[in-house]
Amino acid sequence: MSGSGVFVTVRERSDQPFAIGAQIRLGIVMKHGDPQGGPLIVRCQGTVVRVEPAPQVTGIAVSCAALHFEVPATDGIAR
Repeated sequence: MSGSGVFVTVRERSDQPFAIGAQIRLGIVMKHGDPQGGPLIVRCQGTVVRVEPAPQVTGIAVSCAALHFEVPATDGIAR
């Protein structure tokens, strides 16, 4: 993860493979991302810029046009 994008590995979906130039929204939960030790949700809306197929997973690099950080409330709903 960087200030402008993210690289993640995902299970490939055979019905809708990832394509360079596709628009995508991601939500990544970081278990200890909050400075107080709790979880942090990082949301990214962007464009797929690289696809790296591999057995059982696919790596995708996404250039994020918008990043949003959320700290879930104690009831589990992000605020």
